[in-house]
Amino acid sequence: MFSMPDQPAPDHREIDKLLAAVDHQVRCLTEQRQAAKRERRRLRRSRLVLRRRAATLITRTVLRVGLMVSGTVSFAIGLIFLVTGKDGEKDLLEAAAAAWGLAAAIPSRK
Repeated sequence: MFSMPDQPAPDHREIDKLLAAVDHQVRCLTEQRQAAKRERRRLRRSRLVLRRRAATLITRTVLRVGLMVSGTVSFAIGLIFLVTGKDGEKDLLEAAAAAWGLAAAIPSRK
């Protein structure tokens, strides 16, 4: 008829220990996942800041060079007008001074 099983009944204390170990692993993995998400957000922000800084630096450099060149050209043409006696030399020399002043006012680095 019915026979007794060959294996003894499972020990509930062992099962409880295993469940506690699994719970601990799940908590650890959840904490690691949250830490990884925080790090990912931090890296994204850093990358965005670096991109903006590079774009700003390039823009400032191009603007400063452009102002220096336009000031130099205005100054040269103003001198030519001054030597030849044509009207407009004062305006060109003022434009050169303004361009150089603006170029000097733009900070080169942060």
